[in-house]
Amino acid sequence: MPTASDKPDAEPRDLTALDNACTQTLLDALTRVFRLVYYAANSRTEILDLPIAQVRCLNAVGEREGERLIELASRAALTLPAASRTIDKLVRRGLVLRLSDPEDRRAVRLFLTDAGRDLLDRVRRARLAHLEKTIRRLSRAEMEDLLRSLTSLADAAERAQSADADRVSSTSAD
Repeated sequence: MPTASDKPDAEPRDLTALDNACTQTLLDALTRVFRLVYYAANSRTEILDLPIAQVRCLNAVGEREGERLIELASRAALTLPAASRTIDKLVRRGLVLRLSDPEDRRAVRLFLTDAGRDLLDRVRRARLAHLEKTIRRLSRAEMEDLLRSLTSLADAAERAQSADADRVSSTSAD
């Protein structure tokens, strides 16, 4: 019998009590993974010296260099004034550049400086090294199952986010 996960565009299904228990277990497991792998690796870099909003914005600039501030604010889930203040702080730290948009004088485009790029690269390398130590303890079959499951979860999260964005835009258009 096909499920919502078998069809990428399928409507989400109603959750049962078992699903709710599984969701809580999944949340607990993801929290443990982030704490034990992701945050532990971060502690080996100076990224922890930055407030969380600055980390989010720095990562967002690194993901899409040249993006306009308004687009970054949306992706980082910050108001435009909050994103602007946060980017100003990253500029003062020498991690981000704000450059005028040649197509729109009112807009700015955001880029990493060499120092910003180096910091994100050190963080990425620390995370990879820590994750590699962790996955060495998994069998090949466990690793394949994990990759398949996490890819499915990431795909479902993207579909849910896209559906939420579509709902918000259709509501605001009314």
